[in-house]
Amino acid sequence: MRHSPRRLLAAALAVCLCAGAQARADFTPWSYNWTPGATEILADNPTAGKIILSNEPGGSAVGDSFIVATNIKAASTADPASPASFTNKAYSLALTILDENSGKAGTITFSGAFNGSMSNKSSLISNTFTGPQTQSVQLGNNQYTVQIGPFAPPGPPTANISGSISALANVSVKSVNEVPEPSSLVLSGLCLSLCGAGWWWRRARGRGLALDLA
Repeated sequence: MRHSPRRLLAAALAVCLCAGAQARADFTPWSYNWTPGATEILADNPTAGKIILSNEPGGSAVGDSFIVATNIKAASTADPASPASFTNKAYSLALTILDENSGKAGTITFSGAFNGSMSNKSSLISNTFTGPQTQSVQLGNNQYTVQIGPFAPPGPPTANISGSISALANVSVKSVNEVPEPSSLVLSGLCLSLCGAGWWWRRARGRGLALDLA
């Protein structure tokens, strides 16, 4: 069964477009590390209680992902009848991202404040993010946009499970000045060749019709 050159050209172009879309959808590998400004946030009465922020070890991800900024635990010796108070206790969390394709790294910092009360048998801690909750950094050909949150409050000091602050990281490919991968160059060359063949076929067919009419 023979197919017309026009149909073959259309099919080949469709394959190129699909292949190009697949190439653009490739996942991007990256590494990250969170560092709290302080690992202990003391109560208004420093001897009555504290909020403990973990310094999480570095991790790695591919493409978009939630990542844990810190785990949170409560520690207090205060009696429930006279709990420790936390009033606008500031903290910061610095996120360093390494773009593994380019080897470039960048750091963005989020800030917040804790309020509430805590005893040796209870924890009522709330969180307010005080700086921009969404920040971006350009690394190589990729832009990383990170949105801080959600916040999971810590349980009482007797709890085994920690609270946490997480963040959602989205990775997008920069389209300007992007250096194409070898596979993309091959696909581009193939598509250009097909387009050229299609133009030649239409021109030759037009000349043939003109000669027939003459």
